[in-house]
Amino acid sequence: AAKDAEAEARRAYLSAHSAAASGEGRALDALSEELARKKTALDKASRDASRSEAAAGKVQSLLQSLQRSGFTVERSLWPASLTAETLPQLQSALAGLEKPLEEQYFAARQSADTLTAEVQEKQAELASVSGGRWVYPHGDAATRVRDAVNAELKSRGMTPDAKIFCELLSVEDESWQDCVEACLGDRFDILVPPAHYAAAKSAFVALRDKVGPISLLDTPSIRTANRKADAAPADSLAAQVRSENPLAAQYADTILRRIVCCDTPDTLENYPDSATRDLLRHHPFRLERLRTPQRYIGLDARRARAEALTKALDELTARSKEAAQSAAALKAARDSYQDVLHSSVMDELAALWDARAALEVARADCTA
Repeated sequence: AAKDAEAEARRAYLSAHSAAASGEGRALDALSEELARKKTALDKASRDASRSEAAAGKVQSLLQSLQRSGFTVERSLWPASLTAETLPQLQSALAGLEKPLEEQYFAARQSADTLTAEVQEKQAELASVSGGRWVYPHGDAATRVRDAVNAELKSRGMTPDAKIFCELLSVEDESWQDCVEACLGDRFDILVPPAHYAAAKSAFVALRDKVGPISLLDTPSIRTANRKADAAPADSLAAQVRSENPLAAQYADTILRRIVCCDTPDTLENYPDSATRDLLRHHPFRLERLRTPQRYIGLDARRARAEALTKALDELTARSKEAAQSAAALKAARDSYQDVLHSSVMDELAALWDARAALEVARADCTA
C-alpha cells in the first residue's frame, strides 16, 4: 500500500511539472511571435523609409544639376528644408522648368555640333594651307570649277592649264595689298589661255549653278584689249600689281587702272575714283570704307592665313569644348529631370514624412 501511494505521488508530481513546462513554452512562443512581428514591421518601415530617402536624394541631385545649368529653385524647396506642405510648390516649380530645359538643351546641343563642325572645317583648311593649297570661299568653289575645267581640257588632249586669278598675281608694295584685294573683289575667277577658252566655256556651262560666284574670264577679249592698252599710270592702283601672266596682268589693270592711289584722305575728292591704303574708297559722288579683305595674293598671304587659322582654331576649340561641356551638363539635367518627373520618384518623396514617422515608431516598438 505504501508503495502504491508513493507511485501515485510521483505520477502526480510529474503531471504537475509537465503542465508547468507546457505553460512556459506557450509564453515563450508568444514572445517569439511578438518579436518576429516587430522585426517584420521594422524591416518594412526601413524599406519604405529607404525608398523615400532615395527619392529625396534623386530630387537633391536633380536640383543640383539644374542649378549648374542655370535653372534655380529656391532653397526652401530643396529636400533638406522641404515639408509635406511645401511639396506642391516644388512640384509646380519643377513642372515649369520642363519646356525651357528642353529648349536650352537642344539649343546647346546644336551650338556644340555647329562648333564641332567649324573646328573640323578649320582643321581641314589649315592642313591644306600649310600644305601649300588654298581653300577658297563659297565651299572652295574656285578649286571645284578650276578642276572641272582642267578635266575637260585634259579629255580633249589639251594641257590642263586653268588657273585661279589671284594665284597669278603679286603686289609690289605690301602696304597697298589690302586695298588691291578689296578693290579687285572677286579674285577667284578662272583664267585659261585664249586657245582653250571655248573648251573651258563648255565645262563652265555644264556646271550650271555649281559654279557659284566664280566666273570664267574671257581671255580672247582680254588679249584683244591688251593690244590697245597703254601702261598703267604710276599713281594708279593697277601699278601696284604684278603678274608673269600677261592676261592676268591686263585683267587686273582693267579693274584697277582708274583708281588713283592717295596717301591721305585729303586728296580723295580730287579724282573721280581713288583710294587710300587704309581702305577709304572715293567713287564719283560717294565715299565709302571698304571692308578689310582676307588676303589671297602671294606666299606671304598664305603664311598669314595659316597663322590666322592657327589662332582662330585655338579660340574655336576652346569655345567648342565649353559648348560641349554646357551641352553635357544640360543633358545630365534633362536626363535627371526625366528620371524624377516621369517616374514614381515624386510619389515616393510624398511618402517621406509618413515613412520617417513610421520608422521611428517601429524602432521604439522594438526597443520597448
